[in-house]
Amino acid sequence: MRVQFAELGVRVVEIAYPAVDTPFQAGHAPKNAIQPDEAAAIALRRLNSGAEEIRVKLAGLLFMLNRLMPARAVRLLNRMIDVPQTELAAQR
Repeated sequence: MRVQFAELGVRVVEIAYPAVDTPFQAGHAPKNAIQPDEAAAIALRRLNSGAEEIRVKLAGLLFMLNRLMPARAVRLLNRMIDVPQTELAAQR
C-alpha cells in the first residue's frame, strides 16, 4: 500500500502497539501493558523523525520473533494475553 499511494503523494505509516492499558481493556490489560500517553509519545516521536514502520516497545520484538519463528511468537502472545487454553482450542 505504501508504494501504491506514494505515487499520489500520500504517506502510509504502519504503527504497531503492544498492549496498551486503555478503558477499552476494562481492567483486563496485561501486567506489562503500557500507558496510552507513553504509547502516543513514542509513536509521535518516531513519526516526526520520518519513520514509516513504527513498532512501539514489545511490538517490535514480537514482530521480529514472528518473522523468525511464527509458532513461537503465537505461543508467546497467547501467554502474554493470558487466554485460557480451552478457549484457544475452541477457536481452532
